[in-house]
Amino acid sequence: MYLKDVLGDKVLEVKATGDLGGHPAMITVQEMGAARHFLKTALKSRSEEEQLQILRPTLQLNTKHNLLHLLSELKSNNPALARMLTGQIFDNAMIAAGLVTDPRTMLGRLNTLLERILTQEK
Repeated sequence: MYLKDVLGDKVLEVKATGDLGGHPAMITVQEMGAARHFLKTALKSRSEEEQLQILRPTLQLNTKHNLLHLLSELKSNNPALARMLTGQIFDNAMIAAGLVTDPRTMLGRLNTLLERILTQEK
């Protein structure tokens, strides 16, 4: 699966699921509440890679969401942009799950995505 290939060791697995409401993706980990607490206490000083290896998140994808259909098209038309968008979808799901301790780490990529969108609008 494309997203698993791009995300690599950041996720334990990627699952296609049914409707997740308006969300394109959702993160699940065992014992979500305990994981959030553990992340904010014992794992606070660890790197993002170490945190993800311990949490072992599963990325669930909403196969009905238009963003994932557009991503599917984008990966052949603009692979670099598709990889950036995949990372952003993952980070958005991690934020929604309450599993990001410092969201500032994604700002560089988010700004680049915005620049690319605005450049294409001209």
